[in-house]
Amino acid sequence: MRELWLIRHGQASFHAEEYDQLSSLGEEQSPLLGQWFAECHARPDLVAMGPRVRHRATALPCLRAAGVDASPVIFPGLDEVDHLELLARLRPELSTPGA
Repeated sequence: MRELWLIRHGQASFHAEEYDQLSSLGEEQSPLLGQWFAECHARPDLVAMGPRVRHRATALPCLRAAGVDASPVIFPGLDEVDHLELLARLRPELSTPGA
């Protein structure tokens, strides 16, 4: 049986001038996740990631630390979700400021 593992990028630099990068904590998290994968003997058949810098900065150190020699496939569909559009469509009562 196959498994699908969904992993969010490491902590981004919230409120920084350039948000699309990992914070120092995010940079520490990526190899730690890879070490955990190595301990679990997780060997992915495919690694997919979104197109953002923070996606790559999470995936590559994680794979190195896990000892996995894989080239991630970039899927543009794994980019950010327009959360404002999503709220307006699915929960309009939550789509206004302060809701």
